[in-house]
Amino acid sequence: MRVHMPLQSLDSALLDALVGAGLTQTEASVYLEMLKYGETGTRVFDLLKSIEKLNRTTLYSILTKMESSGIVLVSESSSTPRNARLYSAIPPMQLLQRKIEDLQSEIERLKGLEPIFKTNLNDVYIHGASIGLDAINDAIRPYIAPLLDNLGWKIKSVVQEEHLPVFNYSVYDVVLQVDKFIFLDEIPFHLFVFDENIEYNDQLMQIMIRGITSESKRYISAYLGNIPYEIHEMRCQVLGHELPAFQIRMKKADLEPFVITPMLRYYGVSDLDELPGEVECTFGVAITFKNRMFYVWAESRELIEQAIAPIFSIEEAAGLSSS
Repeated sequence: MRVHMPLQSLDSALLDALVGAGLTQTEASVYLEMLKYGETGTRVFDLLKSIEKLNRTTLYSILTKMESSGIVLVSESSSTPRNARLYSAIPPMQLLQRKIEDLQSEIERLKGLEPIFKTNLNDVYIHGASIGLDAINDAIRPYIAPLLDNLGWKIKSVVQEEHLPVFNYSVYDVVLQVDKFIFLDEIPFHLFVFDENIEYNDQLMQIMIRGITSESKRYISAYLGNIPYEIHEMRCQVLGHELPAFQIRMKKADLEPFVITPMLRYYGVSDLDELPGEVECTFGVAITFKNRMFYVWAESRELIEQAIAPIFSIEEAAGLSSS
C-alpha cells in the first residue's frame, strides 16, 4: 500500500534532505522550487512569486553563489521577454554525488593528518608540553639525553617510522627546543638506521641527501613563508670532521620585515645596510656511522656543534669511523 504524504510535509522532508546534503536552508528552498521547473528552468520573476520571503536582491545573490558552486545553470531564451535569463537546478542525484565526492576528498585530507595526530599531538596529550626521554626510541635516546641533561633543551615532538620499504631503514625524528636562540628555537634531529652498511654507499647517500634537502625546504618554508631562498650543499669542517653540510641562504633584497630584525641580531649589526647581500638562515649537517645516518640542522653552526657533539662522543668511544 502506497502512503501519500501531505504536500507541506513532503516539502519539509525534501528541504531537510537538501540541507543534509550541504545546502543552507534558503538555498534548499530556492533549489527545491527550481526543481519544479525541470531542466527548462525559470526566470527570477517566477521564482520571486513562488518564494515570497525573498526579495529580488537577495535572490540574485543566492543564485549567483549557487551558480558559482555549479548547483545552478544559467541560460538565455529567445522565447522569453527581452531574452531573459533562465535558471535551472542540476539533477538531484548529481547534487548528491558532488557532496559525496567532496566528503571523500575531505576524508582523504583528514587521513593525511593521522601521523601527526598519532605521534606529535598524542605525545602532547600523554606527556604534556614537555616530552620526556621515555617517549623516544632506544636507538636515538643516547644521543638526545646529554642535550637535555647538560644544555637544558627540551623535546618538542617525536616521530618514529620503522622498516620503511625501498631502502629498508627506520627513521627516528626528534624536534628539540632550545632556550637560547635568535630566530629559530627548534632543532630537527633525525636518525636513519639501515639494514646494511651505507657509510661508503655514495649512490644511496646522494639519494638520501636529496630527500633531506626536500624535507628541509618544507620545514623552513613554514618559517620563511613566501621569502625566496636557496639550499646550498657543501662540505665543511665541524668539530674536526669534514661533513656534508647544507645552508639556507636568502638575498637581502628579498627579506620581509618580520625577518629583518632577527637577521640583524644574528649578524650582530644594527642597520640593514650592514648585512651582506646574501644572508644565511640555517645550517645542517649529515653524519654517517656504519648503518646509521644522522641529519641535524639549526639556525647556526654553534647550535649544530652542540647538538652533534654527543654523536661523535658516543660513536668514537665505540671505535667507529665517520664520514
